[in-house]
Amino acid sequence: MLRALGVSGSPRKDGNSETLLAAVLRGAEGEGAASSVVRLNELDYDGCQGCDACVKTGKCALRDDLTPIYGRLREAGIWVFASPIYYDCVSGQMKLFFDRLRPFSKRKLRGRRAGLIVVAYEDKERRDYARHARVLANYLSWFGDFRPARILCGDRLKDRHAAAARPELLRRAEEAGRRLATAIGRD
Repeated sequence: MLRALGVSGSPRKDGNSETLLAAVLRGAEGEGAASSVVRLNELDYDGCQGCDACVKTGKCALRDDLTPIYGRLREAGIWVFASPIYYDCVSGQMKLFFDRLRPFSKRKLRGRRAGLIVVAYEDKERRDYARHARVLANYLSWFGDFRPARILCGDRLKDRHAAAARPELLRRAEEAGRRLATAIGRD
């Protein structure tokens, strides 16, 4: 079965980035994927320690709430990472998490995967925010055969629940999820 794992980097449960994440996962589910969500803000984990243990073993030496998430990432054919933009960057939770993905760059995942980086922010459309999301999407290629690795930007989301009131944005998010699922096919 095709699995989609959504990772929320938002400190706000059900805020704009999580609303878009849910829409993406609905789209993937519509194409037969089973989905689940990890809320980083609910986990207790440390940042990468630069110990290089993963260089030798392909596994992170730290044992914390991210340890079981590695297995879920290995099983998932679709990775969707969603974060608000705070101070011109993804949330601290997401950055800390992304740094901990280093083991995948040392021992690449087998099999095709699809990935999406979702960012939500209150400003007008910002190329620099899209560029930042593209950088993260590009890093997915370091972890294995991610086709496609895309981005979805939600701009002008000033109110905490603004994404829920934007049907065209939700439609784009669901379509992105469908495209991810069809891009890698079903078992």
